[in-house]
Amino acid sequence: MAVTFTAGVEKIFHPDQRIGFLAQAQILAKKTPTLQKTLDSANAAGDVTAIDAAQKALHANRTLRFNNVLDAGVAGIFLALVIAIILLSLREWFLLLSRRKPAVLHETEPVWLPDYAVVEGGRKFSGAAGAAALALALAKEWSGESHLERAQQCECSRVCENADVSRSHIHGHSKAAQQVYVEATEQRFNGVRRCC
Repeated sequence: MAVTFTAGVEKIFHPDQRIGFLAQAQILAKKTPTLQKTLDSANAAGDVTAIDAAQKALHANRTLRFNNVLDAGVAGIFLALVIAIILLSLREWFLLLSRRKPAVLHETEPVWLPDYAVVEGGRKFSGAAGAAALALALAKEWSGESHLERAQQCECSRVCENADVSRSHIHGHSKAAQQVYVEATEQRFNGVRRCC
């Protein structure tokens, strides 16, 4: 709680513009008249490149100022929500410790699968064989082989969706395995799913 509140208050109200949202917003607000004068002088001169540059600088300044004020507001809302949670928790703790409210603890009873249901599933992950199977599945996931298999299945299901098309026609329009591999690898390392 101490770390969260210290960081939150400093992030909102710190006077250093590199830390505080409101300090950065104030500095950007002070730059706005200068940028507006630059735009006005460029308009008076009729220089198209200067007008374009001044408009971009003024727009960027306004956007950054709005973003800093918005960030300060969101951080303030989060701090207010944390305060509400702490106050409600303090009230509950006081009621429980003063015995004004009974301490009733209960959880839903677990429902265990019967042994025959696990065996009927065809896989019983116990012992060394189960650990090896799980380790193999994890290694397959980490290596990216599972991602490639999912991409191949997606391509196959995309091609096979149209039941009216003959098999020879489907094979002619489906992606080659190499193309699916290249796309899956690019998606894995350039997309959101990358691990590093």
